[in-house]
Amino acid sequence: MPKHPIPPKPTTAPASKPMEIPNMRVNVYSQELTDEVLRIEKPSNTGITYSAVQFILHSSERLHHPPEDDDRSAVTFWLPKSVKRRERLAQAFEEAARLVRTAPRETGLD
Repeated sequence: MPKHPIPPKPTTAPASKPMEIPNMRVNVYSQELTDEVLRIEKPSNTGITYSAVQFILHSSERLHHPPEDDDRSAVTFWLPKSVKRRERLAQAFEEAARLVRTAPRETGLD
């Protein structure tokens, strides 16, 4: 038997069946949250500038040297182009804020 077995070849779904995309969930714990929220803009090589809202997460200062090195962890929400979809996203954030404000106080960790 070889020391390092050869990995199997990747498989793809048959042409008649689309590949399934698994559900994705992102967990951010209260201890990681900060009150720093940024709007960022990133120009692409196509000439389009994309905008996002970024929630900066707590990160050890030991990880960032020199100070210009801003590779902190964040959760980034890239904004849709249409006004209608942007408004729906804003409404979802407003609903999240309402749920945070009305959640029972005895839940969660600081």
